[in-house]
Amino acid sequence: MTVEQRRHYHMKRGFRIEKRPVSKADYFASAAISSEEKALYGSVSEQDWVLLAEGFGSGLSSIFVEETGRPDQRMTVAHTDDAVELGGLIDAICEAL
Repeated sequence: MTVEQRRHYHMKRGFRIEKRPVSKADYFASAAISSEEKALYGSVSEQDWVLLAEGFGSGLSSIFVEETGRPDQRMTVAHTDDAVELGGLIDAICEAL
């Protein structure tokens, strides 16, 4: 996806019509989708469309519900400076979101 497409892509919902993920052809044939949105996502490849259509809502939320899906909090680093650097990087990413 282009930078502009990533900015506007709804990560939770994906590409849906009436709450159902749809194929690229169905999305572009739908009168419910604006011409601007069709123009924005027109260059998304069919392969990427299949991966993006469902969105990531249920997958992302599972880390908060299922303990086994959570990131490992016992991460080890080779040097303490690495942990500080990594913590700063994670904080910067969170701030950017």
